[in-house]
Amino acid sequence: MVEDGYISVRQKEAALQAPLNLRSIKPKDKIAPYFVEHVRRYILEKYGSDVLYKEGLEIHTTLNINMQKAARQAMERGLSELEAREGYPQGQVQGALLTMEAATGAVKAMIGGRNFVKSEFNRATQSRRQPGSAFKPLIYTAAFDKGMTPSTVVVDAPSFFRIRPVMSGNRRISIRNFMPHDPEKCPSLLAQHRHHQTAPEHRHRLCHRLCRQYGITSPLSKNLSLALGTSGVTLQELVRAYGVLANQGKRVAPFFITKIVDRTGHVFEENQVVSEQCIDPRIAFMTAYIMQDVVESGTGRVVKSIGRPVAAKTGTTDDMRDAWFIGFTPSLVTGVWVGFDKKELSAVRKWAAGLQRRSGFITWKNL
Repeated sequence: MVEDGYISVRQKEAALQAPLNLRSIKPKDKIAPYFVEHVRRYILEKYGSDVLYKEGLEIHTTLNINMQKAARQAMERGLSELEAREGYPQGQVQGALLTMEAATGAVKAMIGGRNFVKSEFNRATQSRRQPGSAFKPLIYTAAFDKGMTPSTVVVDAPSFFRIRPVMSGNRRISIRNFMPHDPEKCPSLLAQHRHHQTAPEHRHRLCHRLCRQYGITSPLSKNLSLALGTSGVTLQELVRAYGVLANQGKRVAPFFITKIVDRTGHVFEENQVVSEQCIDPRIAFMTAYIMQDVVESGTGRVVKSIGRPVAAKTGTTDDMRDAWFIGFTPSLVTGVWVGFDKKELSAVRKWAAGLQRRSGFITWKNL
């Protein structure tokens, strides 16, 4: 640099005498590794490795950094509290989260698992899990479409299939009062109504049509329990379905990329919001209306603390393998899944059995 005239000899000597402050190189904590990997895989599959790695792409995404940070903090805190409360061994419980704009489908935050370094498997987009009661709002919309309303009264009377009764008692109860307390009998009671007195295979076709109508494309099981949420879906699919209720009956597709541009300014793709009216807005309103009771007085009342109008539904499955919360405000839809991967659930059971042998008791009663 001295020879080429960029600096003087004095500047050279001063630079040589200056102390060197070295820092160890540590990998930066990635804010949204599952989101970034999802985008990378999408571009790789659509355009190929040459375009992805050699075209100097400028990728504009929908990610909101503040929302992503808040989601990570909430997930880490929630999973730690769950482990402490239930006595689970650390590291066994997994979680996933996805937040999107209700009107556009733009994904603002996504968590695909607890630790991307240990597992790159994205539980928000790749894992199909049973939604349990989180599937029920779709059943309600079918009932409302046939003329029922939140004030419609049905009788909790015995109803038999081939094997065993699915309900008992003779209570009279309104449709609205089903939602907050989440009785498992709800889909069967709806089937009693004169508009739903159809053969089981017809009800299966109804559930199948509902799923496709709401953007759920996962394969569906053919059994009577489908209305109870026993067929696996992804978290992204369920969030999209709830987005219909939040968006006045309009279905939008979740998307992660707004625009892709190469080094020459050529636009590879640019996403525009595409919405489709898939259910009557009045039906969406009635369903969202009774879903607010879940937060006000039902299984999701802990969310009441945010002080904003929220409609939501919770869901659980056998063995506590899956627990869901899907909720929305007028602007955002968020879905959360917490549970165990299949292999990890087996490990927890073995751990619990060992604990029971050693201590004579166990804190997790649902194993």
